[in-house]
This record gives sequence, structure tokens and C-alpha cells, in this order.
Amino acid sequence: MRFPLTTLCGILLIPVLALDSAHAGSLLYDFGRARDNDPTYAAAIADNETARIEARLAGMAYYPRAQASATQLSDENEPRQTISLTQPIVDANRWFQLKEKKPRLRVAEANLENSEQELARSLFEAVGAYVVAREKQALNRATIEALQGELDSAEERYDRGVGTITDVYDTRLRVAQAKAESFANESALQAARRQYAAIVGEPPLAGDYALTPSVDPIRLESIED
Repeated sequence: MRFPLTTLCGILLIPVLALDSAHAGSLLYDFGRARDNDPTYAAAIADNETARIEARLAGMAYYPRAQASATQLSDENEPRQTISLTQPIVDANRWFQLKEKKPRLRVAEANLENSEQELARSLFEAVGAYVVAREKQALNRATIEALQGELDSAEERYDRGVGTITDVYDTRLRVAQAKAESFANESALQAARRQYAAIVGEPPLAGDYALTPSVDPIRLESIED
């Protein structure tokens, strides 16, 4: 199924409601940049132009054909000019060429729309992968910071004789696991940035596609009330 560009962009923006309006709009801006940068889409545009030219030529199959010529004999002072105009009446090949005009145009439009939708899908997936990878890395950093605080507290309790060495070793292991996960997250983030840059032409900036809170904070009434 094919969708017009405006409808397609609207469909793609539905899952991006977590972005504020400025960054949701940047998706459309990046789509414009992607159309200028992506070589596959550029090739689709070139193919579309070629198909349109071929369709126009097919539509000219039954156009009248004019021909002019000039000849001059050695004993004549002025050249003789001859102009001829021919109109095909019955020609099976030209008739078939004429009938191919509209189908050729429809095929050219369909191929370009398919390429445009494929580019939009690739961009949306690249943006989604980048946002997910960035947020996972941010969450992992917060987790490491929290675990480091737990480790400091466990070591302090153990030094005072109120904690166990098991708690210390367990927290150290969790910190090490979180740090190991950070390397995998960073690798995924850089891969997402490269994929985005391959489509748009440059990597995303630090503030691009920043998420905004979608849930209002819960306000609790005072028990004195």
C-alpha cells in the first residue's frame, strides 16, 4: 500500500509523541535532508525522470512529423526548399507506444513513492535506534552511580562491623556488571549514530530528539488536611 508523503509522515510521527513539538518537527526536517543525501533515493529520482521522458516519447508516437530540406543544382541561382509533413494513420508499433504512456507514468510515480517510503522507514528506524541506545546508556550511567553509592555504604558498614563481606562482594559484582553493560551500550549508541549519519549526512547533535516527561508528578495531600 502506498501513502502520500504527508500521510506517511503523519503515520511515522505517531510513535514519536514522547518527543516535544520542536523535536517531532525535526523528524520532518531530517527527512528533507535525507532525501538530499541518500544515494539510493537520488538514484530513484533519476530513474523517475528517465521513465517520465520515456513516457513523453511514447505519447509522441502519433504526433505529426515535419521535415525540411534544401537542394540547389549547379545551374540554379537559389536553393530549392522542400517541407514535408507526415501523419501516421495506422501503425501497430506506434499505437502500442501511445497506449504505454499512462502506464509508464504510473509505474514511475509508484517507484518513486516506494523509494520515498523506504527512506522514511529507514530514517525512523535510525532515529528510534539512536534514542533507545542513548537512553539505555543514560539509564546505565545512573545505575552505576546508584550502585557505587550502595557499594560505598556496604563497605562503610563492613568497616564498622555492622555489615557482611557478602554484601560488599555482591555489590561489587553488580557494579562490575553495570560497567560491562556500559561498553555494550556505548557500542550500540555509536552504531546508531553512524546509521543516522549515513542517511541524513551528519550525526545527531547532543540535544536532538530529547525525551520529555510524559507523566505528571503525583501530588499527595498532606495528612494534616
